[in-house]
Amino acid sequence: SITAEEGVKVLGLHQEVPNDEMSLRKVMDDCCENRVTHTQPPGGSIETSTAIFELELYQTEEIQGAAVKKSMSKLVVVDVPCVNALITGSDLRQLEGPTLHKSLTCFVDVCKKLTSPGRAAIAPFRSSKLTSYLAELLGGNSLVLAIGTLAQGEPLASRKTMELLDALARSVHFPIGGLELTEMVQGLLVKYRSMVLQLQDELENGAPIG
Repeated sequence: SITAEEGVKVLGLHQEVPNDEMSLRKVMDDCCENRVTHTQPPGGSIETSTAIFELELYQTEEIQGAAVKKSMSKLVVVDVPCVNALITGSDLRQLEGPTLHKSLTCFVDVCKKLTSPGRAAIAPFRSSKLTSYLAELLGGNSLVLAIGTLAQGEPLASRKTMELLDALARSVHFPIGGLELTEMVQGLLVKYRSMVLQLQDELENGAPIG
């Protein structure tokens, strides 16, 4: 669900607080098990689902033996569906429905838009729940690492995966670190201004939010 106050919310989640490696491994195993057994939409399968793992990391560090520095960061791991759905064309499996691959196609569109400063302002983040959730990360204040899996004997799917990785590699991000450089702040301002303008356009023209 998407609300103006809370953004994208996933219903049915519960929170865990692992304090060591073993408890973290157990949580991740439980998440993978839930993905396998979770009820899918009609025609859906694990191959057509998107999995999101969000970890909030807290660190304390002593500075000069006295002061204690506390910092927080967020690690988000997103496993998108196989790109096979993007190369089937008119033969897209009918049982899967028209919206089952929406998150994947919107994700690809956003990544391609972010490769050009001129088109980044019209990246359709709000076209799907996945891209709405990733709006703060893709092209924003984060470090992004993309890992693609190539399938032997599937040249068309592998080519589509390589195209997506190329778009992600050329996307511009503006991570704010210890040195808040002017161009980074300006880049974030451009992105957020464009998102505000898109929201205003949706409100003024009566378009459904999200």
